[in-house]
Amino acid sequence: MAMITGITFDNWREYQKKVKLDTGITMSYVEAGNTEAPVLVLIHGFTDTGRVWQYMLQFLEKDFHIYMPDLRGHGDSDKPVQNIQTVPEYAGDVIAFMKALGLEGGSVAGHSLGAITAQTIGYLEPDIAGKIMLAETGARMHESPEDFKEMLDFYEAMGIDPELTMADAPELFPKFDSFVSTDHVKYFIEHLKDVPRHVISATCKGMYNNDSTRLLQFITADVAVVWGSEEYTFTEEYLKEMKEYLPGAEYLVYEGGTHDILDEFPEKLAADMKRFFLE
Repeated sequence: MAMITGITFDNWREYQKKVKLDTGITMSYVEAGNTEAPVLVLIHGFTDTGRVWQYMLQFLEKDFHIYMPDLRGHGDSDKPVQNIQTVPEYAGDVIAFMKALGLEGGSVAGHSLGAITAQTIGYLEPDIAGKIMLAETGARMHESPEDFKEMLDFYEAMGIDPELTMADAPELFPKFDSFVSTDHVKYFIEHLKDVPRHVISATCKGMYNNDSTRLLQFITADVAVVWGSEEYTFTEEYLKEMKEYLPGAEYLVYEGGTHDILDEFPEKLAADMKRFFLE
């Protein structure tokens, strides 16, 4: 059994690799785990990086050959200047990434924007993923145009605030005190300052104008949806809508969980991944 292990938040970049995709960008990624085990591609959320999954590696690395890419505009992947970055564009990058590295048929899991990207992968190219797990997701965003403008202004201001520190963590993460580990938050805040303003604006526009309600029916892979009962972004109305348009999925509710279940329930989420993907 060949293992890629010992990856920490501090030495993350030492393990980074890059691949040129036929979508026109160069994507950064980290490979980890058991190279003889089933493939698992983990997709991070908005303004985050593949590093969000680091703490979970200890629970996953023996059972999976793990790939953690940085979406375009994030981390160390290319950041093309675009007025809008659509979800199908993100999905197309990940599909191209999987094809470039020969990962077809592997499992895919995503969080937040990563989960929206993962569901889009499922209906854009139904045979690319064996199974799909969506953590904190929605079929479409529900905000009004006024709400969207307010949110975009918030993210743009947050993304260019050079004074942002760990002291701001409770505002960014409402249940910060319940996190099993806060290491990810430190690196998230550091990365957030470096996300270009045009990426924040373009990603928000793409995400908030995405609507998968008519397309979820074309996903043929087995799907599991994980949701926190105190979710503050994809609230219960989003979960009800997912059940309406994706009735055949398995739904897992983490009582007391918020949008940040990767930090609140890393071991539980890893256990559900192993059960869902391997059984």
